[in-house]
Amino acid sequence: MNEPKLLTIDEAAATAAMNRRTFRRRLSTGEIPTTRSCRDRRVKLIRLEDLRTFMGDEVDMRKAS
Repeated sequence: MNEPKLLTIDEAAATAAMNRRTFRRRLSTGEIPTTRSCRDRRVKLIRLEDLRTFMGDEVDMRKAS
């Protein structure tokens, strides 16, 4: 089964070429859905597919690989 690619907040912000603070504000408004890490419940993860949907064609996929 193909597991979805998950990014930390820092990785997702870098992939989207956004300031981390701005990215966190977008997360807090619910514009980008997050999930909790099963290893550490304090860590929020963003699915790459959700980030693509949010950013559209602006996401540089080379950074996400």
